[in-house]
Amino acid sequence: MAQKIGWRTFVAATTAVVFIVFSGCGYGPDSRVPVQGKVMLDGAPVEDGVISFIPPDASHEKAGGTIKGGTYSIPAAQGPNPGTYRVEVVVRKKTGKQVGTPGDPEVKMDEVAEIGTTGNLTADVKAKANTFDFTDLRAGAEVKQGPAARVRAVGD
Repeated sequence: MAQKIGWRTFVAATTAVVFIVFSGCGYGPDSRVPVQGKVMLDGAPVEDGVISFIPPDASHEKAGGTIKGGTYSIPAAQGPNPGTYRVEVVVRKKTGKQVGTPGDPEVKMDEVAEIGTTGNLTADVKAKANTFDFTDLRAGAEVKQGPAARVRAVGD
């Protein structure tokens, strides 16, 4: 004997199925997406740094995160929107020297050089989870020492 289903149950079940089918599981073209990857300078993992995804225009927001132990992971909430981005990497390395802290030169701190990338690092971010490895970065010849030194590096 067949059992009757009430119209309310039928409508609720149909609505639920339609919602699940059309809601999808992916990322939309205007939503932020997660990005992750590896960063190496002169063949060694970058121990401490920052990576930034910079859009070519104001249609999207800049996104970025920290690099620790040669890897970075930016969750979707802070990630870039799908599109093409210029990528900048700033690596912080201790120089081995001690310098005075600003405002109190008697208190010493480790001097840190910043190594920034220049050139054509780009990423084509898709509407899904993305992995971008930047493993061919090389230190450039423009080296400056000081508490806020910047050393240029280029991507191969």
